Amino acid sequence: MRFMDTNVSNTETPIGGSVLRHVISALAHTVKMGEPVKVAQLYDLMKQAEQLADYTVSLEQTVFDLNVILSTTIEHSATIEDSLMSQRDADMQRHQQYEAILNVAQEGVLVIDRSYRGVACNPFFASLFGVSVDEMGAWSLDQIWGGGVFASDIQPELERVWMGHTSVGPLSAMMVGGRRQFLECWFYPFVMANGEITHLIGVFRDVTEHRRVLAQLHQHTLYLDKVRDAIVVIGLDRMIYYFNRSAEELYGWNRSQMTQHHPIESLVQSMDKLTMILEAVSEHGSWRGEMLHVNKNRKNVWVDSQWSHIESADGTPFVLIATHDISEKKVLEQQFLQIQRMEGIGAVASGIAHDLNNVLSALFMSVRLLKGNCKDEKSLQILDLLDNSAKRGVNLVRQILEFTRGIDRDEVSVHLKGILREIQSFAKTTFPKTIVVDLMPIPGDLWVILGNPTQIHQVILNICVNAKDAMLMGGKLVMAVGNVVVVPEAHITLPEYCQPGPYVRIEISDTGKGMSPATIDRIFDPFFTTKATGKGTGLGLSTVHTIIKNHRGFIEVHSELNNGSTFSIYFPAQRPPMDGAPLKLDSK
Repeated sequence: MRFMDTNVSNTETPIGGSVLRHVISALAHTVKMGEPVKVAQLYDLMKQAEQLADYTVSLEQTVFDLNVILSTTIEHSATIEDSLMSQRDADMQRHQQYEAILNVAQEGVLVIDRSYRGVACNPFFASLFGVSVDEMGAWSLDQIWGGGVFASDIQPELERVWMGHTSVGPLSAMMVGGRRQFLECWFYPFVMANGEITHLIGVFRDVTEHRRVLAQLHQHTLYLDKVRDAIVVIGLDRMIYYFNRSAEELYGWNRSQMTQHHPIESLVQSMDKLTMILEAVSEHGSWRGEMLHVNKNRKNVWVDSQWSHIESADGTPFVLIATHDISEKKVLEQQFLQIQRMEGIGAVASGIAHDLNNVLSALFMSVRLLKGNCKDEKSLQILDLLDNSAKRGVNLVRQILEFTRGIDRDEVSVHLKGILREIQSFAKTTFPKTIVVDLMPIPGDLWVILGNPTQIHQVILNICVNAKDAMLMGGKLVMAVGNVVVVPEAHITLPEYCQPGPYVRIEISDTGKGMSPATIDRIFDPFFTTKATGKGTGLGLSTVHTIIKNHRGFIEVHSELNNGSTFSIYFPAQRPPMDGAPLKLDSK
């Protein structure tokens, strides 16, 4: 049988489904030409063959695609496997690092489950309790504290951690297993990725040696508190780490206030001196000398101080400072120097007094001659003033000579009325006209005092002259006198050498520049002066204080900066009064 189809191209070489389509086309042409029916059946078979061929092609494509996917999957699986291997190696390395850290840690680590039994521990924990790591499964926490203590004190705290508390501690424990151990421990939750707490991690620290050192230090502290010297220990950071009881008494600071809260600079006046001392300690190991410290109230304290380099048991460097108060010694030294200066002044004053006596004698005689030849009343008043001043000068010279020879003069009854009026007249005549000098009315029943009239005159005049010097721009000077009765229990303190009873009080007030509290504290010190160089010797008020004290009296000073000053002088009355204004005072 021959198959022919003019519609079939011979330019291609059909394969697979194309061949089948070519055959089917030929068979169809034969059928059209009147061939038997069997050809139609063959056409159906060929059509099925064509469908089978198409399915085969689709299956081949599917197999190809699956091969590509499988190849890609194999490559990706190899990459994932490599990554997992790397991650496993990193996890293994971290695990080994953590294990190494736990193995060398000097704190015991214990992992416990919900029944408070040990699951794992590090070697240090095992050494604390004398067990092996493998024996942890038989351990429970009540073996550390004892069942009763664990149930009542420890377990409630651990329940807080199971409930989500971040940590508890430190909890104290004491083991008696051949030796006494004191432990401190902390517990932390072991939290899984899903947030579940499966275990607790306990960290145990042996504080037996620490407690022993603290007990020893406490014993040493008791010893150091018995020492009279102030003991202070500082670190390289200059912070104070120890402060004994004598230091508390010397500086006025409480130990808890100073320890690790204040640097040594809070006790030392000069920072340059401090730097020099620390350099000497660093270079030579110690330094000793006298220096100024300051107390809590910022007042200077002279101390004899020994600074020494020391080291703690672990080699940490510190500086130990041992000081004792030499303020009284310094005062005595200053007084001794002042006495020596006064002795020198006395020797010089004795010579000057002789020469001055000759000058005053000539002045005294000249004034008398002038008074005999002068008739003018105003001129006579001036000559009387000169005459009285010359007499005062002669008496002062006599007192200087008697003082330098150690001769005491007898006291006499003194009426202050005449002295005050004489000083008022002198001040009005010699003080600048910008200063008003007032004398308040003198009581007619003013009491008489027992003393040296020249010295009393010197006291009042000295204070008035100081008042004048304080009012350079002018002002007002007021003097007042009155009777008072001094009794105990008042706002001021009665000196030891004074007795309660009748006194005559002289008040001298000015409107000058006033004084600060620091100046008031020193105005009676010998050679202390606020005046410019060459304007004052610093002996005026010191002499005033000495004279008043020798008369068994006392003096008070009230002053404020820019608000003037008031000096109140108290002289004992010669005899008990019948009346008077009571003045309450504290008596020592």
